[in-house]
This record gives sequence, C-alpha cells and structure tokens, in this order.
Amino acid sequence: MKQQKHLKQEIIVTPCASLPCPLKRGTNATLSVKFEIPEDSEKLMAKMGIIVGGLRLSVPKFDANLCGGYGVTCPVTKGTHYRYNYTIAIGDDYPIFTTTLRLMAKDDQQNMVFCFKVPISFVD
Repeated sequence: MKQQKHLKQEIIVTPCASLPCPLKRGTNATLSVKFEIPEDSEKLMAKMGIIVGGLRLSVPKFDANLCGGYGVTCPVTKGTHYRYNYTIAIGDDYPIFTTTLRLMAKDDQQNMVFCFKVPISFVD
C-alpha cells in the first residue's frame, strides 16, 4: 500500500449553501466527487459514514462499489480524472442533529483515491 500525499480531488454536496450542510429529512442529497486516479486499478471501493461522539457509523444501504453506475467505469487508469456521483436518501426518521459525513475510496491495492469529511446537519 502506497501513501498518496497529493491527491487531486474535489467534493460538491447538493444542496449545501453553507456549512454545516443542511440536509432536509425526507429529501435526497447528492455527493459529486471529482478525482484523479493515483494508480491503474481494476476496481474502486468506498466507505461512507458519519461520526457521532467519536464513533464512525456506516451509512445504511450505501453501495461501496464506485464502478456500479455512478459515473465511473472500471478498470480505471492512472492520471485520469473521474467524477463520482452518489445520491443519498435522507430518511424522515433521521434524528435532527449535526455531525460529520466521511467519504473515502481506495483502489484494488488499498491506495487512497480520495477522502473527505464534510460537516452536515439533518434538518426539517
């Protein structure tokens, strides 16, 4: 596993006019990640979770396969730019609180491809 020191990456959360991003219960939010691949890879796998009281909790029903119809087709090629788009359903039953959303992805050799922490709030 290599350490990637200077990953070229960017994330846009929609809707998000200010931080923490207000995510309305009963609606959808879209994460759009632009990134450059550090090494050739046959697959890309992601993890998404929230951080609550120092604990990392997985987001329910998250599809970890970045190449599963989200704008990225595998295999991927070193140095190529890709855009990953993922829509999250914000459940009506989510509690109203502020937390941190964490999204990260690795290639088939466990190299970090991208990693983000975004402050969010579940709101009515």
